[in-house]
Amino acid sequence: MLTSWTALTVSGLCATYRAFDDEEHLDRAVKAMNFILQTAKNSDGTLNHVYHSKVGSHINGFLEDYAFTIEACLNLYEATFDPRWLTEARELTLVSFDHFYDTETGVFWYTSANEKGLFARKQENDDSVIPASNSSMARNLFKLGRYDSRFDWIERSDRMLISAWENTGSIRRSTGWATALLWRSTPFYELAITAKTQKEMANLRLKVDKDFRPQIILAGGIDATGQPSWLEGKYTKSGNPRFFVCQEGACKLPVETLSEVDNLLETRRGK
Repeated sequence: MLTSWTALTVSGLCATYRAFDDEEHLDRAVKAMNFILQTAKNSDGTLNHVYHSKVGSHINGFLEDYAFTIEACLNLYEATFDPRWLTEARELTLVSFDHFYDTETGVFWYTSANEKGLFARKQENDDSVIPASNSSMARNLFKLGRYDSRFDWIERSDRMLISAWENTGSIRRSTGWATALLWRSTPFYELAITAKTQKEMANLRLKVDKDFRPQIILAGGIDATGQPSWLEGKYTKSGNPRFFVCQEGACKLPVETLSEVDNLLETRRGK
């Protein structure tokens, strides 16, 4: 098993689950991520790049292993609202800063600082057949910054995006960076959903996913345990489910229908 490629598969399964409401895809995504964390994650929080049933887990993880695993955890959170996945994403991000971050350039190295005997360290910025590990990290930092009100992480994401923009002449493909640029060039929102039961919550989340809303991240649950701090006080023990349209943790008054949500989303299909 390659950690990075398996994590990409998890993200793909989350996307197909949300698009087609196929529970089997979500089950496979959860099982695959659990396998990554059980076999590739070390006791100190670092990741390994390869797992083989005969030789175990080995080779220090590269930035792509961390970036794609963090991204997959964030996708799992949006597909399930299980706060465990936010916790995993946060922890891996902190490890990434410790082992890969270049404070001088504001971009991540591809190899860990623990690697010995390297002739040189490189930084991967070119989106190719898979996203560049740095463009993935820029998106991860932006999303986590919005979930956790970590504006310092959003600033680091912006610094990475600016660096990529300044070097577009030498970056042949930049689809991953383009996504990050889209998020920063038009209004972006957090959409929170609160409900009384898990079943009701799941149904509402799937209704949201019936249409394409690229400028939002989802959050929600039936209580505040482990959820983003800006969801505190927004849960209801009685009454109808509610949607909260928020920006950087500041939320508008709750609404009860998706049509009302869309009226609050300024970027909805060019509005």
